[in-house]
Amino acid sequence: MKKAKDIIKSYLVPKLQKLKEFETESLNESFWFEFTVALLNFESDPKSLYVLVLNLHLNSDIKDKIISKIPKTYSLLISELAEEKLKGNKSEALSILITNKSKAFEDEFAFITSVRESFELLQNKKRIIEELPFMYEKLQKDISNNDK
Repeated sequence: MKKAKDIIKSYLVPKLQKLKEFETESLNESFWFEFTVALLNFESDPKSLYVLVLNLHLNSDIKDKIISKIPKTYSLLISELAEEKLKGNKSEALSILITNKSKAFEDEFAFITSVRESFELLQNKKRIIEELPFMYEKLQKDISNNDK
């Protein structure tokens, strides 16, 4: 969960720090944990996330800023966690998304998987093109040696 929480904080905190009313200490670790869990469940239960933010004892400008950044934050989190899964990493956050059968997560994972496969195909094609002249020469030698 730490990785997911760090992704969220690294995106949101700089945005919130632009507001003069915001103090980093006003959002404690408990809030960030609850926010992370609610964001991971956002696709199936968006209301919980909005209720969490609206019940904060903060200036309404800060609440509005957090709410306005939820879609981008969710998208960024999904993207980063899909990459983590592609690398073979496991985490509680990934388990939540997989258990919830998050369509956004499944779509993002499928997308980056196909991008990776396409990249590997292009690398193989490039390698074959580079090796083709040498393969031809080797084949010519093998044929001429077989003829003798």
